[in-house]
Amino acid sequence: MLLGAAQYLAETRRFDGTVVLIFQPAEENEGGGRVQALQTITSRNIAAADAAVVSVTQFHGGEAWNVIPARVVRQTIHGRLQSLCAGVAAAHGAQAELRILLGYPPTMGAEDFAYTLQARPGAYGWIGNGPGTGGCLLHNPRYDFNDALLAIGASYWATLVERELAP
Repeated sequence: MLLGAAQYLAETRRFDGTVVLIFQPAEENEGGGRVQALQTITSRNIAAADAAVVSVTQFHGGEAWNVIPARVVRQTIHGRLQSLCAGVAAAHGAQAELRILLGYPPTMGAEDFAYTLQARPGAYGWIGNGPGTGGCLLHNPRYDFNDALLAIGASYWATLVERELAP
C-alpha cells in the first residue's frame, strides 16, 4: 500500500512539502529492523579488508512468520543468549549486559513502529481488512490478506498527503 502511494506521489507531485515514508526491512519476519541493526557490528568495528559475518537466523515458535504460536520455549533461548554474551565478552576482556525485552511498547500492541514513535512524532493508521477465512484475524497461521485492499490503501495514503500538504 505505502509503496503504491509513494510511486503515485512521486509521479504526480500534487502536494507541497516533504513526505517521509518509513518501510520496515523484513517487517513480518521477526523484527527485521532491529535484526538489521546487528549488521553494524561488522561495518563499524571490522576493517573493510577483513572478513566478518554476523548472522541472526530464526527462533522457531510455530509454522508461520509473525504468528503467535501455541507455545514457545523462551527460557532455553534466553539462557543460551546470556551464556553466549557473557562468554564472548569474557574472551575479549569485557563484560556484557543482556536485556531481553518481551513484547512491544504498550502504545501499539505488537508493531515495531511503536519504537519509532518513542523517538519521533508520527501517526499509525489501521485499514480494515476484515476477518480471514473462518473468522481468524491477523497474525493467525490461517489468515489470508485481502489483496483487493492494496489499491484502496495506496489511495488512502496518497489522498492523506495531498489533503494535508495541499499547495
